[in-house]
Amino acid sequence: MSIGDLKKQIAETSSLLLSGHGSKEDTLSWLRDLRNILAQDKKTNELAKLAISLIIDSGLVPYICQILSSEAPPFDWTEENLIEAHHEIAWMLINLSMGTSKHIEHLVKRGCIEALLSKVKSCDTQLVSLCIWGLGNIITDNYRVRDSILERGD
Repeated sequence: MSIGDLKKQIAETSSLLLSGHGSKEDTLSWLRDLRNILAQDKKTNELAKLAISLIIDSGLVPYICQILSSEAPPFDWTEENLIEAHHEIAWMLINLSMGTSKHIEHLVKRGCIEALLSKVKSCDTQLVSLCIWGLGNIITDNYRVRDSILERGD
């Protein structure tokens, strides 16, 4: 994918998600699209960092953290839709947390820690594993964040 295509796809998909006008199927598809972009662009460090920056700059992080933190399905979602969204978002946060220290700082300030911690006691063991992985990426980067999480006892 070219840099121009990457910028266009992330801008369009982020805008659609933040608009709130999509159906549950659209929203899940858009989340999946962004997760796939983040996963595929790890192949080249330059594109990976750009994809992370573009998604962070889009303002999407607080929105996805809010969905991950929610217990009640938004819109007319079923429990299955919410579980799928939680998995997609957890994967996104894992990939976003593989960015620079500046990216990590942004994620922390936008509620990523709280969102990931909200699911570590879930009955869904795969979701728990994803959230712990994301937290591990973040605390490895910043000892202050690590110490803060440990002090909370979550």
